[in-house]
Amino acid sequence: MDFNTFDIKSAMENCDKALFYLHSALNELNRAFGWGVADILGGAIFITLAKRKKMENANKDLLLAKNNINRMLRQFKSPTSITNVEFLPGGFLSTTDMIFDNFISDVMVQEKIKNAQASVKETIVKLEKIREKLVASL
Repeated sequence: MDFNTFDIKSAMENCDKALFYLHSALNELNRAFGWGVADILGGAIFITLAKRKKMENANKDLLLAKNNINRMLRQFKSPTSITNVEFLPGGFLSTTDMIFDNFISDVMVQEKIKNAQASVKETIVKLEKIREKLVASL
């Protein structure tokens, strides 16, 4: 399949945007992790709220990154090794963390944050490789 320069530049633009949002999400996750440590050590509700805010910010960035990744992939209609970026806990775990605010729920949420960090880092590496291939094809 032959792609023109415009297609490649458009894909690179979506890739760059996705990378921007992934780095922003990783920054928010790192901050959430720090607040999570404080929460595990016996933080008050304001610490839980600060952690939750960072997690919400990361989720917003991850959604924007995912949208840009999907735009890039649709353009080329090609399979990739990029899997869904793991989103942070919602639903029951989120409710438990807020209502009960206990050691067990704090540790469970912290584990979810660690998993999300690893997933985002892995996705960044994959996108950077895709970007390198796009640059080489110009």
